[in-house]
Amino acid sequence: MITIGPDQLNHYATASVLEWIETDGVGGVIGSSVINANTRKQHALFTVAAEPKGRIVCVANLQETLADGRQTHDLSTNAYFGAIHPCGFQSLESFRLEPWPSWTYRFDPIRLDKQIVPVHGEHAIVVEYTLRHAKNPMTLTVRPLLAFRDFNGIRGERGSFPNNWTATREFIECRPFEDGPTIYIAHPNARIETIGLWYRGFLYERDRESRLDCIEDLYHPGSLALTIEPDEPCALIFASPSPRSVTLAREYRESEKRRRESLVQTPGLPRDPLWTALLRTVDAFIYERRDGVLSIMPGLPWGEGERYRGLMAFAGLLLAPKRFDLARQYLEGIAADWRSLHAPSRFEPEPAAGQMHPADVPLWIFIAAWRYWKATGDKTFRDDLLTPLLEDIAQYYMDGGETRCTPEGFVEVGYESGADYAPLAPLGTNALWYNAQRILAAFLAERDNAKADMWNNRAKKMRTKFNALFACTMRPGLADSITREPYTRDETLRASQILAVGLPFMLAEQPDAILECVTRDLYTPVGLRTLSPHDARYVGDGSDIRFLPKCWSGSVDPLWLGCYWDAVSHRKRVGDVAAVFSAFETDMKTRGLGHISGAFTGDPPHQPCDYIASAAPIGEIMRLYAREALQLPHVV
Repeated sequence: MITIGPDQLNHYATASVLEWIETDGVGGVIGSSVINANTRKQHALFTVAAEPKGRIVCVANLQETLADGRQTHDLSTNAYFGAIHPCGFQSLESFRLEPWPSWTYRFDPIRLDKQIVPVHGEHAIVVEYTLRHAKNPMTLTVRPLLAFRDFNGIRGERGSFPNNWTATREFIECRPFEDGPTIYIAHPNARIETIGLWYRGFLYERDRESRLDCIEDLYHPGSLALTIEPDEPCALIFASPSPRSVTLAREYRESEKRRRESLVQTPGLPRDPLWTALLRTVDAFIYERRDGVLSIMPGLPWGEGERYRGLMAFAGLLLAPKRFDLARQYLEGIAADWRSLHAPSRFEPEPAAGQMHPADVPLWIFIAAWRYWKATGDKTFRDDLLTPLLEDIAQYYMDGGETRCTPEGFVEVGYESGADYAPLAPLGTNALWYNAQRILAAFLAERDNAKADMWNNRAKKMRTKFNALFACTMRPGLADSITREPYTRDETLRASQILAVGLPFMLAEQPDAILECVTRDLYTPVGLRTLSPHDARYVGDGSDIRFLPKCWSGSVDPLWLGCYWDAVSHRKRVGDVAAVFSAFETDMKTRGLGHISGAFTGDPPHQPCDYIASAAPIGEIMRLYAREALQLPHVV
């Protein structure tokens, strides 16, 4: 259980970098720092999924004060240029992450407990307060701050912000814009005051560090004054698109508690502390899109796109904990997406940080399908859905389009008719393409030997040519890419090397040399460096992803750890995998509480960078931990 005490909470610089994140299972993401000072534009108290994708920040934060008629106490904390005001963080006694974010404020001798409970399966949250050690009722005044803007946008003051704030004895209805969502705030007969003014100049410090827009103005439509009786919970419910009675607060809280407890009590799986912590994270990334398709968020709090990270996370998030029904639903959604989009650039328009070409992404479907088949032995699903899907994708690559298949069997990317540059054959893309052919052959073997033999023969021919043409002259291992005639090799040492030895079917003919090279120059306990530190372009302080998001040049990406340890296992080597688990156990308490960071600095001690919660590293660590530490037989 992650608990933060006053020694950290009462120091702004220390507490403001610790973040909590919650999701509702239908695309809503909320979160903030542990002192509820928003430090990035994605921090929010209440969001709703947008159409057709993305999400809208409706309520950015709450300004809260507690008064007894003689004295007023601030609960809130805001950052501005040169100032922190108010300073509610100085009164915080504790923060608890489980089962959901909870705080205790200390106003001696009084204590005020606060908890935020997301309602799974709908856009609704419960914000509940309980007054303790008080002799008389007190007044809690809550001032919502509205944004009603895109999740990744910023709100500036505008005089035309409509104050559509309609209050009744049970609800407040708020819909500032006709083309935006309607939200409802259910309250226990609060005293409502309509105000309508702007709070200006909120500073988002994490965004400022990343050189992003970092100043926002938020609209304050009105306030709610709640009378809180000692030891009696008092709740608000924020909901959209329809209201929820405040009398449901206790029911929502108890139902969500039971649901969360069930997530870590899977029959047949052990009760291990790290495994339990990892299981808790899974739920945050699994959600149902507006079109009803089950999907995996690639990272939090950002959320959208990047199917390759979802595909890489798939085995750990859904197969390792035996959530096979959800795994099938996810693959059905991927199949539907491919059939409707049917081109890599539409299936994955912009893989993050330049780590992959869009052409790589559909090929990860083959890896996900293989792992599903090995975990479940589900022949019906394999034959009825997966095999036809994989055949269609493979034929697309053979036919050309956004990619080109060479006479040697390589996949080239960046190919356009009449282009004046040589198409590129990347190592990672072709390692995936080789595996795609072998996996498709394995799936076809029981049904169509002729087709299976065709794909196996293509793969064998490709492997022979590949190792001859990609062999490095300046170092052990394989080139990162080659161009067509005359063949030119880019011998840059990058993390993609591991794909030639760590995928289910090994492309490299000299795997030990590659593994030694990767271990020596790229491996760290938290992932693989994206560029060798011996390269003149290496950047080890993390600024390569913070300021140049398309050019990872040395930062550590943990998503490659699973593939690295797969390679170690293939070669029957022994390594200190326990150090990996220890490193991530620490990381889960460092920035994105309960989550694993998506990037670390290349230089020791490998500090987490700005991606505070990433699905692929969590999935790969879960897959690795299930196989290596728990030795679960269904995990490959």
